[in-house]
Amino acid sequence: AVQLLRHSGMIAFISSNKWFLAGYGKDLRQHIAKECRLISITDFGELPVFRSAATWAMIFVGQKAPTASQSPMFTQVRSLDPPYPDLLSIIRHNGIRLSTDAIDGSHWSLIEAVSLKHVRTFEHSGVLLRDYIEGEVYSGIKTGLNEAFWIDAERRRQLIAEDKTSADIIKPLARGDEIRKWHIEESGLY
Repeated sequence: AVQLLRHSGMIAFISSNKWFLAGYGKDLRQHIAKECRLISITDFGELPVFRSAATWAMIFVGQKAPTASQSPMFTQVRSLDPPYPDLLSIIRHNGIRLSTDAIDGSHWSLIEAVSLKHVRTFEHSGVLLRDYIEGEVYSGIKTGLNEAFWIDAERRRQLIAEDKTSADIIKPLARGDEIRKWHIEESGLY
């Protein structure tokens, strides 16, 4: 779509929000940052915007006019209650103006300027997790036979009652959908 635009042409699209967060969206973010002036990003997070589609939606608005500094509006929609679907009202009341350095090639920091300043301070003064753990990140169990590896709370209690050392090796199960920004929702599985 960006390639089809003439200079100063506008683009607005609705898509999954994963491309501006995930590693696989790196090249697309880089391309858009280079070719477009970002005007607005409206992120619906995990809200069910479309009844028939299981996707996490966002609306992107840009203009084919590359610029060195960009200060787009970012809005995190937290509810589909009124004033939704009046997005203009939601953007006016809840939108934040991003810092001019929030969009840096493929690295997009979709947070307010003060928070971005703190994040940048932490990045430059702290130890990265991958350095702290010496690159040893584990992905857990990968199996097609979950029943063989996953147990419920009752079975966990039984195993620990039989052998107390089981408490050291039976860990809570956290699947992708249960992992949130600052916490893990309990699944009741181990």
